[in-house]
Amino acid sequence: MKKPIFLFAMAFATSFAMAQNAAIVTQTGNNHKADVTQINGSNNATVTQNGGDANRLGAVTSTDPGIYANGPEDITLGKGLVQDGNGNNATITQSGNSNVIQQYRNYPTIQVHNSVYQKGNNNEISMDQLGDNNVIGQANHEYNGLDQKGNGNLANILQQGDANKLSVFYQLYDGNTAKIDQIGNGNRIDGASQMKQDNVSPLNNVLNILQQGNSNIITKANEQGDNITGDIKQYGNSNTASMQLTHSYAFGDIDQIGNSNTATLTINQSYVGDNNSGSIYQEGDFNKATEMIGQSNNAITSTDNDMDISQYGTSNDADILIEGSLNNAEIMQDGIGNIADIIQKGNSNSGSVSSTGNGHMATILQTGNSNLATVIQH
Repeated sequence: MKKPIFLFAMAFATSFAMAQNAAIVTQTGNNHKADVTQINGSNNATVTQNGGDANRLGAVTSTDPGIYANGPEDITLGKGLVQDGNGNNATITQSGNSNVIQQYRNYPTIQVHNSVYQKGNNNEISMDQLGDNNVIGQANHEYNGLDQKGNGNLANILQQGDANKLSVFYQLYDGNTAKIDQIGNGNRIDGASQMKQDNVSPLNNVLNILQQGNSNIITKANEQGDNITGDIKQYGNSNTASMQLTHSYAFGDIDQIGNSNTATLTINQSYVGDNNSGSIYQEGDFNKATEMIGQSNNAITSTDNDMDISQYGTSNDADILIEGSLNNAEIMQDGIGNIADIIQKGNSNSGSVSSTGNGHMATILQTGNSNLATVIQH
């Protein structure tokens, strides 16, 4: 077994006389890799790879170019960790076997960023991979692993178990906060990103993701706007969730407890609106829920909307589509094989479905102003 390696680095001291960067790299085991580059001053990086073999931080290609990826040394080429700015902090821990935080660059056809990359000031990253064959990063994608730009962004990522994967995570501009935890085996997040709109205040988006169990998938969690909160929790096996929040004051929450449940939540896909909210709660197996506010018609603005779906049982199906303003829709289904649809287009509409039992079907369609509809089935 190799002895631990301790590396203290003052990066680019000759070019940046005032720089006071600090890097600590500890590796125990065999076949580890780590690249650290820090530019400007007061950046701190701690990389710990121990307790197993073949853990990697850095580029993974057939020739393993390291910091020289298809050309001269450049901060955009093949680094495992790059911090460009002031006051950035990164802590990376990998324990187990064959965990990877990778970046594959097919230069020049794919213009990708680094597997861990911070550009700006006072950004903070904490990543832990505990187990075997966990991966942060994806080959041949524009943003691989984790990429923070701007100031004051905070990301806390934990993957505990085996074969969990976070393909892409990306934060842009200022004050975004994210906490992502995957606990179990074979969980996957295909994409998670936050982007603050220009010239809006407050500045920060908040994204919380927890997947606990096996083979759970989040296909998309995308936020864009100011003061937006997205929260996804999946407990069980083979659950799938997708969330997309855009523009101002949107709130989205997805909770799934059980197995093979599917949830989709979209707010303001093509609209400019505010004070929207959406919530999906599913407990049981094989339930499906879809919520959407704006779709493609920008002629209708979308403001002050509420959506809520709660399903308990097995094989229930609920869908909500809202286009307009001041709408409210609520579905509650408890039982087996219930189906409910609500479609609202216009202003000041309210729709509600409540089904308890098995095999019920309810559809509410409202187009116009100041409509109210309620369906109760037992």
